[in-house]
Parts: sequence; structure tokens; C-alpha cells
Amino acid sequence: MSIGERSATRKSIIRLPEIGETTLLIAIALGFLVLHLLTATLLMPAASADAAAPQEARAVHTD
Repeated sequence: MSIGERSATRKSIIRLPEIGETTLLIAIALGFLVLHLLTATLLMPAASADAAAPQEARAVHTD
């Protein structure tokens, strides 16, 4: 049995639908986006509660 015959046998066992180039590129782009969002979420420091609190407005008195 040659290598070509073996690969032909494997192809008949696993039947995957043909994926278009555009679909493949969209899937790669979405995976890239999700990966970067997860990385940013995990690696960026959490904002402290003090930074989110509004600062007090200082009254400026002029004569």
C-alpha cells in the first residue's frame, strides 16, 4: 500500500466540510481578537476604587 492510498483511505474516514478562504480569515481574526481581549483582561492591573471616585471640586473664590 503506497502513501497516496493511505491518505485516500484517511480522507474517506474523516469528512470535514470545505471551508472558504473568507470564513477561515474571519475565524482567525475573531480568535486573534478574543486572545488579545483575554490577555488585556488578565494582564492589565485592576482599577482601584480610589481612581474611580470623583474628585472633589475645589471652590475658587475671587474678589
